[in-house]
Amino acid sequence: MPGYDETAVKSVKPVIAIVASRTGTGKSQTSRKVVEILKSMGKKVVAIRHPMPYGNLAKQQVQRFAEVSDLKKHKCTIEEMEEYEPHVVQGNVIYAGTDYEAIIREAEKEADIIIWDGGNNDMPFYKSDLVITVVDPHRPGHELKYYPGFINLLIADIVVINKIDSADHSDVNIVRENIEKYNPKAVIVEAASPVSLERSGRCKTHKNKRTLIVERTDRRSPRWNEIWSSHYSRKNSEQRKLWIHVNLQSDRSATHLKSILTSANFCRQWVTEISR
Repeated sequence: MPGYDETAVKSVKPVIAIVASRTGTGKSQTSRKVVEILKSMGKKVVAIRHPMPYGNLAKQQVQRFAEVSDLKKHKCTIEEMEEYEPHVVQGNVIYAGTDYEAIIREAEKEADIIIWDGGNNDMPFYKSDLVITVVDPHRPGHELKYYPGFINLLIADIVVINKIDSADHSDVNIVRENIEKYNPKAVIVEAASPVSLERSGRCKTHKNKRTLIVERTDRRSPRWNEIWSSHYSRKNSEQRKLWIHVNLQSDRSATHLKSILTSANFCRQWVTEISR
């Protein structure tokens, strides 16, 4: 069966790939951080995103996004905007589409270094000079159990254990031990993934405010829900925060606040309190 070495397209420019063991590990934020660092070093960096287009695929072979208006030009879905817009707002150029041979040839014309911004837990589409694989300690062991995420662990030069600020220390250790066992040559980097709120418009300050955060997510483990709900539901007189993780991918209908919270298996007391 052809693997990464047989299928990856070669580039004439250096390629850094950011991939993951599972969906939702924090690849996108890692990709943008890598771009930021390289740009601060004076490099011309172009990102290429894992394919996401819908609609007329023939017209979407090569898409280039450098301005917010490009999102409308290419008739992006909300899902696509979610990935492309943060790059554009950050001042980055990002490509996507369906013809990844043609895409990288265009990107090569304006880049010193190309960033592969992976999707899901897929392998890089391009032969990479450096592979950074992001893993999730909220799902310890998943880095070994899923294809092709496990391949991403094996080919990694650097493995980022993300979300250590919210994961159990024991789970972080499990992931670290798995990395050291299956890819002992990889450099391990621990990273935090803090939640923040932009202070602008009506949200100039959120100090001493109760905050309801509804996050679109999928394929989260029950353990993940348990950790976040127990950690952020504790009443704190100083912060007065209440984090509610809501799985919008639930099979059950979620048409208003109560049913959303119920579908996420939160207790009746929280539902009543927030509904007020």
